[in-house]
Amino acid sequence: MFHTRILLTAFVSLVGLLGTHRLAYSQSAGAEPVAATSDGELEKLLEPIRAEHKSPGLVAGIVGRTGLVKVAAVGLRKAGAPERLTVNDRFHLGSDTKAMTATHLALLVEQGKLRWDSTLAELFPRLQADLHPDFQSVTISQLLLHQAGIQDDGSFFDVGNGTVIEQRDMLMKRILGRAPAHPPGSKFVYSNTGYIVAGHVVEELCGKSWEEQIAVDLFQPLGMTTVGYGFPGTKDQVDQPWGHKPTFGTMLPLQIDNPPVLGPAGRVHCSPADWARFIALHLNGARGTGMVLKPETFQKLHTPPAGSDYALGWGRVAREWAGGNVLLHSGSNTVWYATVVIAPEKDLALFAIANAGPPNGQSATAAALAALIEQTAKPPAAVPTGAAPEVPLQFLKTPRGTRFGIVGPKPPAPAPLLFVFANDIRTTLQGDSYNKIGRLLSAQGAITVAIDLPCHGENVVAGEPAGLDGWAHRLRNGSNPVTSLVADATDVVDYLIAEKFADPSKVFACGTSRGGFSALHFAAADPRVRSVAAFAPVTDLPALTEFKNLADDPTTMGLALLHQSQKLAGRPIWMCIGNHDERVDTERAIAFSRAVVKAAVAAGKPAAIELHVMTSLGHRTHPTAHDEAAAWMASQLK
Repeated sequence: MFHTRILLTAFVSLVGLLGTHRLAYSQSAGAEPVAATSDGELEKLLEPIRAEHKSPGLVAGIVGRTGLVKVAAVGLRKAGAPERLTVNDRFHLGSDTKAMTATHLALLVEQGKLRWDSTLAELFPRLQADLHPDFQSVTISQLLLHQAGIQDDGSFFDVGNGTVIEQRDMLMKRILGRAPAHPPGSKFVYSNTGYIVAGHVVEELCGKSWEEQIAVDLFQPLGMTTVGYGFPGTKDQVDQPWGHKPTFGTMLPLQIDNPPVLGPAGRVHCSPADWARFIALHLNGARGTGMVLKPETFQKLHTPPAGSDYALGWGRVAREWAGGNVLLHSGSNTVWYATVVIAPEKDLALFAIANAGPPNGQSATAAALAALIEQTAKPPAAVPTGAAPEVPLQFLKTPRGTRFGIVGPKPPAPAPLLFVFANDIRTTLQGDSYNKIGRLLSAQGAITVAIDLPCHGENVVAGEPAGLDGWAHRLRNGSNPVTSLVADATDVVDYLIAEKFADPSKVFACGTSRGGFSALHFAAADPRVRSVAAFAPVTDLPALTEFKNLADDPTTMGLALLHQSQKLAGRPIWMCIGNHDERVDTERAIAFSRAVVKAAVAAGKPAAIELHVMTSLGHRTHPTAHDEAAAWMASQLK
């Protein structure tokens, strides 16, 4: 059955200011973002801070994996005017734009339009005569790491009267026509110009301005509808907040910003809820559960080179209160100040924005974040009397040596078994991004297990790449990763049935993206799998950029799920995918579903596949998908 549903700058300052607080707060990954209303208790926390630091307005909030959790705004849009600041206003982010530019470049890398080590000489062959020889070999990574040897010269206003693309071209030729300030790759020197050049790379590749292209590629898919560039609001109106410059003990309201040429380095404004959507993308990515980019890409974005604490658009430092590393950044155009810190181990992020430049805005936002940390530093709630404590993840091995993770103790009698496929064991089973269906079914007595997929977790062979790049590497070298995956999963099911953990008549599988591909292959190979739920599944490996050069490889071609349609015919399958999922290709998923239906009809079996096509936000699934799939699968447990 086919079912279509339409569901609709100065990061270093923050490093020092947030180094001494403790935090014990964890936002549930399954929580829906709150409505954009100001939290009264948080307002009480922020107002004294705003007043003490003499910022006209202040907004701050908490972000969880699904977006905005709590937010409050206090103060005025403009000093001396009556209009109050609101949580739905637009706020200038300054250099926090840099993480967005780096993320956009990462998307283009995944699309195969460039490489992290693509050089300026490769990307701008028409400018080779204009660029100093020492800049020819500068790479995309070096630009985003502030290690390209580019020294800002303050000439952003002297770029002529052409289009913004022409202005960036002029600036690039002027600054990069001189010798580097230091040898590229030798050290960190914060450079707005480096990010302008990175944005100009987008323009050179795509033919549109950075502003237009990032809106299409990143902001629109994330649902960030309030993004704009420059100061927010209408000139001379107080329909949005104004920036303020501390001047002789007063706050001078100003509607100013850096010139448009500086866009990729720091001109984005948006609502707190929209910034939270972007922050949540990186919170998920830092925890290994991001859906827009590959885990390896998030790791690239979040990992500084040796000897540095600046990655690609993010600072990264260790903090005791966060239980590990945090990602952080600050931004200011001198009349605003915005700062963010992501604490992956605490499963949250915090942000604060003042409509005042430093020092007032800087100190106000730092104090706001410190207060949020203190406010949320509460011990975990006690388990209510009579409630069962959460069962930790356990790691076991079969006699054959297959390592697997299991959630839940050994049941008193063989229980329904859900095999979840996604990534490595911890990423798969800890949290709702991949295992929400398992958590929901556990209330009905099901146990949940996972293995490290090939080339993931402890299943990476020395000398081979991790992730799907590792799969491609194995296929190029004559090894089939799906064969080993199916063998490991079968071994685990055999063991759990033999040891009376699992009921052999109630074996189920689910998976997301590559995990959906894995779950469907496992079901095709093992008839004990009663039904499968697949979320945004890969159905044909050459749809992915990692396998483009294997499109004619017989083994890779043979792994297309179309070839498993007869084995899956009549098996209950629940699938969902976005209507424009360019990562795995929506049309291929639809073609696979049709093939299963056709095979079922030919065999006289029920056409038991349900395909839910939902409005896409890139390579991700709708928030209700796991709940719906769990309800569908729960009906089969009886």
